[in-house]
Amino acid sequence: MKDIVAEILETEKKVEELLRKAREEANNVKQDAERRANQIIADARNQAQVIIREAVQKAEREAEQTRQRSLDEAERESRSKIESMKGSVNDVIKEIVRIVRSNFEFQENRA
Repeated sequence: MKDIVAEILETEKKVEELLRKAREEANNVKQDAERRANQIIADARNQAQVIIREAVQKAEREAEQTRQRSLDEAERESRSKIESMKGSVNDVIKEIVRIVRSNFEFQENRA
């Protein structure tokens, strides 16, 4: 009977040791999984930051290109308007000179 009790106690110790090892192994597996998950999350964050940074840089480049095209177009339109107005200004000056001359000639003829 003592042998049976001793055997039961020994079996309980073995079961307790097996349970302790199983818990330890489960804890190790859990910690490893958490480390891997954290690394995956960190990698995903880093990739997202790179993607966002590249998208922002691309948007900035495109905005600068659009701004430059708008400035170039405005400058072309401005030059075109100035050129078209030069003829009109010259015509106005000629008309003013003609009026002044005819007024001057009129004044001379009256005198």
